Amino acid sequence: MYGNPLKIGVVDSGISSTFLRSTSVKVNAGAFFSLDLQKKTLNSLFYDSSDISSWREGVATLGIDDKSGHGTAVTSIMYRNIPVPVEFYIAKILDDQQSGSALCLLAALHWLISDVKADCVNLSLGTDNWRVRPQMLELVGQAGLSGCRIFSAAGDVPTLPSELAGVTAVGISRLSRNNDAGVKLDCIALPSTVEIFQGNGWTTSEISTSYACPLVLSEYCAAMSR
Repeated sequence: MYGNPLKIGVVDSGISSTFLRSTSVKVNAGAFFSLDLQKKTLNSLFYDSSDISSWREGVATLGIDDKSGHGTAVTSIMYRNIPVPVEFYIAKILDDQQSGSALCLLAALHWLISDVKADCVNLSLGTDNWRVRPQMLELVGQAGLSGCRIFSAAGDVPTLPSELAGVTAVGISRLSRNNDAGVKLDCIALPSTVEIFQGNGWTTSEISTSYACPLVLSEYCAAMSR
């Protein structure tokens, strides 16, 4: 079905240079969004394919370097399971402790939907800052009009954007059995384990909502390719 590589956006903690050098994963562009609380400003850095290539070769350092490993693991699931050519667009908004700002999430989504024009976006994260709901609704609407499918991990409590119509909320079987908070669930990942890239190589990990989200996105891409 796809004549050109799929454009997959990943909003997370970045990606590791070790993963880049150990695989043939194609990262076409990256962006780093951070919030300066003292100056009350949103900072953004953008990297193109030549920047990524230099980083891969070890002659540059980039702000999308993944220190926690979360974003790398999430991307590796899609790299291994999507059966068609893919270009990844990495938006880093999480720090080393996997903490980030809702404003950075909005900026990352805007970049991926409006500028990159991604086919799919993976959000193995969410925010409980409901004050950004109007802006999030607008971005989800833009994604729908442009044909971009957003997959978001569901949590133990309702979060954005997974609670919004037009966003595919992904969970695991445990959450579906114990959903006392009434969390919106559209898909459940059934496998109990998944292969991820962690540290310097591949390993088997227990499934979580963070890992279920890219797995379901991969299955969606596989189904559409058929």
